[in-house]
Parts: sequence; structure tokens; C-alpha cells
Amino acid sequence: AKRIYEFGDITGTVTDKATVAEIPLPVLNFTAGGPDKTAPKKGSLTLAPGTYGKVKVEKKSTLYLTSGDYFMDELDTDNFAKVVIDVSGGPVNINVVKDLEIDDAVEIVIDPGGDSNSDLLTFSTMQKNKVDIGKYTKVLGNIIAPKAEVHFSDESQFRGTVCADKVTVEEGVPFLHHNSPQSLPKRVVPEDMEDELAGDEYIVDSLKLMQNYPNPFNPTTVIRYQLPASAEVKLSIYNTAGQLVRTLVNGEMPAGSHAITWDATDNSGQRVASGVYLYVIRAGDAFVQQRKLILMK
Repeated sequence: AKRIYEFGDITGTVTDKATVAEIPLPVLNFTAGGPDKTAPKKGSLTLAPGTYGKVKVEKKSTLYLTSGDYFMDELDTDNFAKVVIDVSGGPVNINVVKDLEIDDAVEIVIDPGGDSNSDLLTFSTMQKNKVDIGKYTKVLGNIIAPKAEVHFSDESQFRGTVCADKVTVEEGVPFLHHNSPQSLPKRVVPEDMEDELAGDEYIVDSLKLMQNYPNPFNPTTVIRYQLPASAEVKLSIYNTAGQLVRTLVNGEMPAGSHAITWDATDNSGQRVASGVYLYVIRAGDAFVQQRKLILMK
């Protein structure tokens, strides 16, 4: 079923009394489970492909995902969150078992290629409750929800395809297919929505590298750090001989709290041996801090 509210415009070719073959909805069958992960408010979280419990993206935080398959019990994005999808190594498939929730003013970003690579991202969910795309939210990709309604709220934006039990589209929603020659308009979020968050901000006032958790760990651990201002950051893992094992972050990061997961692999993707390792952060021109972590198999 498809419903267009208010004064929606549909463009294309109209063919009267055409014969349309019935296309069955896909049957999804996958599981998830694993550690819960959170991108902290105004911070970031980088996840490798794998299986997780609930993944929470808090207000004004950024979730970074890379090419591969993700399996999650839930994916919950708060207002003004951002999900950055790196497709340089191929497609990204996000498979959700229980609940896919995309709140107001959320932005899905695909890099490289931007909107033109919308076909390289797929959200698949087995949920029966409504998949609600919030107001002023920009979503790219394929959405597969054979048991659920997919609802696009006022002023949201979409480029891609939807395969669902029901699709509802409210007022002011540009809805483009992958190969549309048109571009989505520049997203403008009302100032009053921004003001709602003004009194609820956690202010980071110092550079800090936190102890990883869990520690000791096997097979993954989370390293958190905070920045009072945007800076060029390099976060690396070394062995006790001082040899570089893995570079986790290398580039400019925004102010706020950040988290990244290390899966005990080196830069070539090989599992490393049990033992003590050092993780070192360099931020800006002067700040350097290091801590120890223990991998125990």
C-alpha cells in the first residue's frame, strides 16, 4: 500500500489499464546479538562490520560504518545524529532484527560519491512496528521492511528504493529513485529545532584519553577520548617493542566525546597475539597521551 498526504506530486509515465505482475516481498532471515554500542552525545563511534546488540547514536553524534555486513538487534538514532557510510570498499548492508528508528533531523551521508552512490547502502529490518523516518531527516539507500510500514515524516528527504508492507509519505518530502537526474534540495533544519537542544549539551573542556573497556578484553574493546575543539587526531596501537600494530584514527575529528572499537587485528587484518599493548593518541601539535591495554585469549 502507498499513501501520499496533502498535495504530493508523482512524476513519470502513466499507462492506463496496464497489467502489473505481483512481486512478492522478500523474506528476511538473520540474527544479531553481541555487545551494545553507543556513540556519545556530540561524539563519534566507529564500528567494523559484525554483529551487535543495540546500537545507539545519541544527539549530535556521528556513527561511522565501512563496507561490509552489519547485524544489529536495534539501530536507534537520536535527533541531529549523523551516520557516515564509507563505501570505498564496496556496499554496506545494515541488517536490523528488532527496531530501526531514525529520529528528527538525522542525516545519512555516503562517502565517496555522495547521493549518487545511494544504491550501495541497504537497510533491512525484520520488525513489525513502523519504521518512522523523522522530520527534516535525509535518508539514502535501499529500505527493505517486508513486515512493516515505512513512514516518511514532514520535510524528510529520500533517495533510493523502499520495499515494505506499506509506505506512507507526508507533506514536503522529495522522494527520488537511485538514478533520478534530479538532486535532493539542500536540507534546512528550522532554528527552533536547534534551540531545543541548547540547554541539553555536555561541554567537553579538556583533552583526555580514557582507559579502554573492557580491559583485559577478548575479542573487542572500546577506546574513548574527548576533544574540547576540532583537531587532527591520530590514535594508534603499538606493541611493547614500540612497533606500530594498528592505526584506528587518522584525520580531523570534531569537538566532543568519541569512541572507537579495536578488534585485536593489525593493519593487515590479521589477529594479534595475546599480551600487553599501548594505545597512543596525538591531537593537534602538542597533546600526546598513552595507556596500556591487555588482550587475553
